[in-house]
Formats: sequence, C-alpha cells, structure tokens
Amino acid sequence: MTKTELLSPAGDLACGKAALDAGADAVYIGASRFGAREKAANPTEDIAALCDYARLFGARVYATVNTILFDGELEDCRRLICALYEAGADGIIIQDTAILEMDLPPVKLIASTQMNCGSPEKICFFYNEGIRRFILPRELSLEEIRHIRKNIPPDAELEAFIHGALCVARSGECYLSWHIGRRSGNRGCCAQPCRNVYTLKDEGGRLLAKGHLLSLRDLSLSEHLAELADCGVSSFKIEGRLKGADYVTNVTAFYRGALDRVIAEKGLERSSAGAQIPDRPFEPDINKTFNRGYTAFMINGRKKGVSSMDTPSMKGEYLGRVKKVRGKRVFLDTAADARGGDGIAFFAGGTLTGTNVNLQESPDSITVNDPRGIKPDTVLFRNRDAAWYKTVPVFKRYVPVTVSAQQTEKGLLFGIRDEDGCGFSLTVTEAFERAKDRENAESNLKKQLSKKSPGSVFLCKEVTLDVADVPFVPLGRLNAVRRALHEGLEKARREKKPAFSAPSRRPGTYIADTLDYKANISNRLAARFYEKRGVREYEKSPETGTRLSGRQVMECAYCLRRELGLCSADKEKNTPLILENDTVSLRAEFCCPSCVMRLIALK
Repeated sequence: MTKTELLSPAGDLACGKAALDAGADAVYIGASRFGAREKAANPTEDIAALCDYARLFGARVYATVNTILFDGELEDCRRLICALYEAGADGIIIQDTAILEMDLPPVKLIASTQMNCGSPEKICFFYNEGIRRFILPRELSLEEIRHIRKNIPPDAELEAFIHGALCVARSGECYLSWHIGRRSGNRGCCAQPCRNVYTLKDEGGRLLAKGHLLSLRDLSLSEHLAELADCGVSSFKIEGRLKGADYVTNVTAFYRGALDRVIAEKGLERSSAGAQIPDRPFEPDINKTFNRGYTAFMINGRKKGVSSMDTPSMKGEYLGRVKKVRGKRVFLDTAADARGGDGIAFFAGGTLTGTNVNLQESPDSITVNDPRGIKPDTVLFRNRDAAWYKTVPVFKRYVPVTVSAQQTEKGLLFGIRDEDGCGFSLTVTEAFERAKDRENAESNLKKQLSKKSPGSVFLCKEVTLDVADVPFVPLGRLNAVRRALHEGLEKARREKKPAFSAPSRRPGTYIADTLDYKANISNRLAARFYEKRGVREYEKSPETGTRLSGRQVMECAYCLRRELGLCSADKEKNTPLILENDTVSLRAEFCCPSCVMRLIALK
C-alpha cells in the first residue's frame, strides 16, 4: 500500500522543523543553488540537520534542484546532488533533463511541476527514464488526475498541490517575467508580473476591464482531499517556501487534521510516525495567515471566480463599513471584533492600503494609528488578528513508545519499542536489594521509566514489568537507564532509513520529434537527452537568447473571457483581446476547443 503523505514547505531549517513538529510527513527545501525559489536557498549542512531530525519520525526530506541549467553549471549541479544524497535527502526535485544524463548516486528523482507532466504519455516516458514521483500541474481537474492514474504504472507516485499561491500559467512554460525584465521563473527568480495591474481592450481599443487581471486567488483543496486520494494522489503538498514559521505551523496543523480524517475514513496509512502536541490550546485557521482569498481552481473543471483582480495582497476578514471618522476614531456600521494591535486593510483610490488598530473604543468604534484614506462608506478588513497570533503554539512532536523491564538470569533486561516496531534493549547486571515495599517499588519503576528525558522525542504510553522479586533500583540508576534507552532508540530510528535502489531505465522515443523553446533546453546535456530519444529538431530556451517578440509567453487554463463573463457561446466571436500596461503589451488568444488562453508578446 502506498502511504499517504502530507508535504510541507521549508524555507529554512527552522521552518522545516516547525513543519515536522506540526505534523508534516515530509518537507521540501531549497538547496544552496538551482532551486525554483532563489530566495529560499539553504546550505547543505542545514539540509543534513533537517534530514537527521526528520529521521526520528520516519519523515522525508526532499531537496529542490529544479531550475534549468547552463553548460557552465552542469558539474556544479551534479556535485550538489551528490552532496545532498550524502546529507540524507530522500529525493531530489528536478526540472532539467540534463540531470537524467548525469552520473548520480541512487537517489530518488522527482519530476517538478516545472516539467509539466500533465498527461499519461509524458509521465510514462519519464517513468521509463527512472523518475518515480510526479508533481502534477495545478490546473488539472479530478477527472484528468483520475485518467492519469489509470494509465500510468502503479508504482508511479502522484503529488498534488492542495494549498497556497497559484501560478496563472502552466508551470515551466511561463516566460513573461523573462520577457519583461530578464528574470526567469525557470531560473528561480520570477518577478511575478502576473500580479501587476493591466488594462484589457478589444482590438478596436475599447476598454473592457482594468485591474490585477492575471492575479489568482490562493488554492485551498481542504474539501477535496478524499477525492484526490480516490484519484490516486498519495502526496498532498502545501506551497510556501517563502513563508514564515507561523504560516507553516498553522497551515500544516490545519491540513494534518483534515488529512487524518480522510486517512481514518478510507483506511489509509500515514507515512510517518509520531503525534504533534502544542504548548498551548490552538485551533488552526487558514483564514488567519496570508491568503488572497481561496479557490478550488480547476479541480472540478474550468470555472470562473478564481481571480483576485482587486489586489494581489491579503485583504483579510471583513470587519465592517465606515459610518463616520472623528480624528483617529472610526465608527462602523456594525459591531466589529477588532482589538489593539490588529492590522486593518482598506481600499483608497483603488489601491489596498492599511494601518493598525490602537484600541477598540466601543463595539462599533476603533481608534487607528493612521486614519488617512478612511472615509465614510470605506470597507475595512482585518488582515492581522493579533490575539489569534498569540495563540499560535510551538508544537513538539513525540513518538509513542512502550517500555518494559524483565527479570533474566543475567539481570534486569530493559527494553523500549515504538509504534513502527523499532526497538532497543539493555541488560543491567548489578545486584539490587529486594524491595521491602513491592507495590511502592513497582510504582517507582513505572514512574521513572515513563518519564520524558530532556530533549527526547519519545513519549511513554505504557510500562510493563515481568519481575518476580521487585528490586530497589536507585533513582539515579533508573534515570540513567531511561536515558540510555531513549538514546539507543533514537540511534536505531536514525539508522532505519529505507534503502533506495535506483530503478532500471528503459529509454524510449520521446512523445514529439520536434521541440520549440517551451521544452526549456538550455544546455548540451539536455539537448543530448532529447536527441538520443528521437527528437530531430529543437529550439533552445529563451534564457539562452531565443527572442519572444511575437511569440507565446504564457498559456493558461485561466481565461479572461470566462472570468469576466465575455465568453461567447459562438466560439468564433471569442476574438483576441489586448492586455497591456506601461511595461508590456500582450495579445490574448483564445483556444476554445481546449479552453485555454494564450498570451503573445507584442512588444
């Protein structure tokens, strides 16, 4: 049975540990170079420390090496992957096919969403090249995922995003940032021009819309986890390597609860061990940490209502509408749950801005730090709940264990065993006096053996004794035995990492014999990879110098005509539109049979 995995982001070592403590079965973390989030790079030493910590829970660590590469970087990349393997990484997330031409250790290779493996044919091809996990494009529907699962090898793992920011374009095939400012998403430094303001006009110049027209809401599939599991998804992924520990803790804890309910309902098996315990009462709430409003995106097919055209920032929760303003005191049309230290957001001149709440004067009035821009009829939102943030806990993760003591010919045999069947034992040969008070001695033995050792991740749930003549064991000796048991089990769990054997490869013919720049070929090894697999002609990636003027810079399952209610039932009337701002001019073309929008660079 494929085990079910909750996969959380780790921007750094601290966030990775926070994710694991909050219940993640695995984390993914950027390597020191070549990660698709340039600002989330980490030294190999930190990744090694994270792997060491994750091993205590049977959790996994995947390192991202998922940018395209230039010729001068190939050997550095190969050495980095070797170093990550030695550091204990359980898998390497890749994009560039050059990596498949390298001499690598037997490390699990995972196809990044940047490889855009959205069809059974493409997945089967790369499966035969030795890749065993595929991160699905975000725009796929349940029906499409189900079709993929039915038509790929049973041991090909499917990983799907369930939460976080959405790219408007097909992953790996967006060149807008590169075209505008030479910052490539495929090189880890996307400038996110999709979040900017655009105007939309018809070809006659008539204004149809203005706003953040390409900015999408954030993804939340909390209501669709069971369906995804039924479709064959085994890894449920949270986006957010640029987010902080509060975000990671809250979102991981939220989805841990939601996924555990699915696991229980469907008789699935969680892929790591342990229970996460907060240091204070806490109710995770994904509405409290950063989001642009939520959408299920295309999980149930192409639908409108997935954009956040008014702002790419977090508005937050509705507070109320302003009745009047007196100095710094703001009166609302309803009782507002706002307190000192809260952050509030509002639109002023069409732009989202904000200030802080100093105090709540009465149920329907607050005093703010800066009232500029707040007028009667202004709608206020709370985008930071100060009281809630104080409840965000530090989780500690524990592995339940049982401890035993047994009388043998050689002395007292102490043992410890966890829920995965991993154990450690030791024999104490000292001669101890027989306890005068058997009941009290047994109680003390159980009490001391069940205690938590400082720094240990083990939590004793039961102590069993099989001792005819209960001895009196000094407190200090019992504590030393307990520490030795915990240290021995920790060592055993760290050494339990399952061996991964690189699968045999059966290179075949690629699914196309001619490739354009969207294949992202940027080095000699990637070119050789495709040449050896039947590709006769190919074009190099834009990052190597291929010009994009007059060519496609983005293809989207998201469609402006559909989103704005401009889609005509007569498909021939869905003529191109012009999308532009001061920086770029694009022609939006609509391919109605496949229900996609393509953006063509005009300048």
